[in-house]
Amino acid sequence: MRTHETHFRRRRRELSELSGVSLDTLNKIFQRQTKNPKAHTVQQIYDVLIVCEQKAEPARISEGSPAPMEPACI
Repeated sequence: MRTHETHFRRRRRELSELSGVSLDTLNKIFQRQTKNPKAHTVQQIYDVLIVCEQKAEPARISEGSPAPMEPACI
């Protein structure tokens, strides 16, 4: 359980660095403490996640079999 928690903390830290959204804000959004986050904040998070998904897509196509959704940069 502890390894699982550490993994997600590290991922959130990376997402924070890439998106420019503070780690505290990300934690509040993911823990649903922030009921209505600003559109700009959500857009910053979305932009990072979509870029990561696009980077992962060519690897899945070249392997020929569907891989689990794992962002390449987070």
